[in-house]
Amino acid sequence: MSATVEDSHRDRLRNGAHLVLLIVLVTAALLRLPGLNHLPPPLNQDEASRLYDAWSLLETGTDRHGDAWPMFLKSFGEGDYTASLTTILTIPFVSMLGPTQWAVRLPDALCGVVTIWLVFLLIRRMIG
Repeated sequence: MSATVEDSHRDRLRNGAHLVLLIVLVTAALLRLPGLNHLPPPLNQDEASRLYDAWSLLETGTDRHGDAWPMFLKSFGEGDYTASLTTILTIPFVSMLGPTQWAVRLPDALCGVVTIWLVFLLIRRMIG
């Protein structure tokens, strides 16, 4: 009998945790997604650089310097390189939305929401 009560209590806690997670994820998405085309107001130089490299990789298979699918993208000066992961994640969005502010900002916003879910999974695994 006590095992059934414990299981019922555990199920209620699990359902409550999932409800809280859902509320937090929806709130995070609502805070991140609206207004991506104008918040913050202008594209900064890093966003513009990533957008152009993503568009260039999509169209030609090379970055703006002519390097084919580099691990690190040359940025603005000698010795200034950035990892290409965020640029590569931007390519599908540039393909769907064109070279726009939405296309360059949406992957980062979605990664922010997914990070909350991953932290939840990590904490759940650690706590049990």
